[in-house]
Amino acid sequence: MDNKRIVKKGIITALIVILSIGIIFVGIGFLTGRISGEGIFYDSYLEVFGLSKYITYYGWDAVDLDPISDSIKQDLCERLNIENSNNLCKSDSVVYAPDYFPVFDEKFRSTKDHVVTIDEINQIMQPYLYYCKQSQPKIKQWPESVIRCNYSLSREKVTMFDIYFDEESGEVFRMTSFNQNDFK
Repeated sequence: MDNKRIVKKGIITALIVILSIGIIFVGIGFLTGRISGEGIFYDSYLEVFGLSKYITYYGWDAVDLDPISDSIKQDLCERLNIENSNNLCKSDSVVYAPDYFPVFDEKFRSTKDHVVTIDEINQIMQPYLYYCKQSQPKIKQWPESVIRCNYSLSREKVTMFDIYFDEESGEVFRMTSFNQNDFK
């Protein structure tokens, strides 16, 4: 009888330990933002693992990026209807891929007067399209079926950005990059 109690106690203790460890890891995930990107210790987590230099608000200057070539600058300025006087378009200015993210954020957002779709964006961004992938994410407030297109202005993986489209309507509903502060 005593052996059964000891075994039962051991199993219960092991389950409690395993459950506690799981809760601790999930808690750490939420606190550091590894799950949501918004944890209260997110900045500390990034600092500890040496990632803060990559993910700070418009902190791309800490990353060793290659400037965009003059031909890509000229092409983007034409495709996006950016004035030649803008620094993004000047041949003597040094411009990096993330410098265009605010322009994409502004131009590729739907308004109540105009719905921006996958066809419209891919017509503009076709030379910079890396891939598109369809999926059915199980995420609250997301469309049932999504197309995620990945774009790159320089083929530097760290500066690639994604645009998510509702597959049914083709409408843009989300834009993201490696830096969570690049897009609204």
